Amino acid sequence: MRRNVGVVMQNPVLFSGSIRDNILMGKPGATDEELLAVTKVTGVDAFLGMLPGGFDFLLSEQGRELSVGMRQSIAVARALLGKPNLLLLDELTAPLDQSAEAAMVDRLDVVTKGLTTVFVTHRGAMLKLANKVLVIDQGRIAAFGPRDQVLKPEPVGV
Repeated sequence: MRRNVGVVMQNPVLFSGSIRDNILMGKPGATDEELLAVTKVTGVDAFLGMLPGGFDFLLSEQGRELSVGMRQSIAVARALLGKPNLLLLDELTAPLDQSAEAAMVDRLDVVTKGLTTVFVTHRGAMLKLANKVLVIDQGRIAAFGPRDQVLKPEPVGV
């Protein structure tokens, strides 16, 4: 079951060890080609060259040496490496600024095509990825349906 589900939380869990080690936890037997491919689609490749040692850059527990966006990208790469059938994202972009959030959403828009993705968000940018939206208000379902229908503004004065 775990191999079929990829999960990325708001505060991703990174472990002490190299960036390579952290990503390969998603699929320990991955080839170098698979590793390079997932880092490209998740944006990890954009910052690897800036870090001494690249893939071999050592992280402390939780990867405190990296920005939140970098940690999120590594966590997404790890989740996608095993090619899950289901991707669960919990408040993935909540700790990101608008620019980093837009870049993450654009990357996710590409890599989640054809992949069942369920995400929790309080921010509108992620809704670009949704086909259907479930709105929960005070623990109750307030709306559910196709994104454009659920997000359609109510007519004024009705």
